[in-house]
Amino acid sequence: EGVAAMSAGTQELVVEIPSSEWLTSNQRLHPMAKAARTKALRRRAWGLSRAHLHPIIGPALVVAESHYRTGRGLDADACAPSVKACLDGMTDAGIWEDDSGKYVGGVLYQASRRDNTLRTGWHAIRLLIIDQWVGF
Repeated sequence: EGVAAMSAGTQELVVEIPSSEWLTSNQRLHPMAKAARTKALRRRAWGLSRAHLHPIIGPALVVAESHYRTGRGLDADACAPSVKACLDGMTDAGIWEDDSGKYVGGVLYQASRRDNTLRTGWHAIRLLIIDQWVGF
């Protein structure tokens, strides 16, 4: 969990997530259960962001990739609710002013990947944050 060294203007955050906090667009959770997971994941991303990321001016492109230990992979964007909670935690940590299009120009979802190094029952979201992204 944390960050790998990246080139100037690019940062990486890996958020390891227990199944009790994991959110996907395929789940059908009670609103209170979803809110509790979102809050816990947002707090997890906040702490990691404070420890490992530097504030950016934006706009930024965020590349998101989900990692799983076993089973079938997910559709590329099925992890969107987990990514959104992480982006909100990064906002709370002051990485950008807010996660509107002015600061986060876009989120690109890559195909999920198997990762046998994850603990049993855990998932991960790898976020690549590219500062000063220029859209078309």
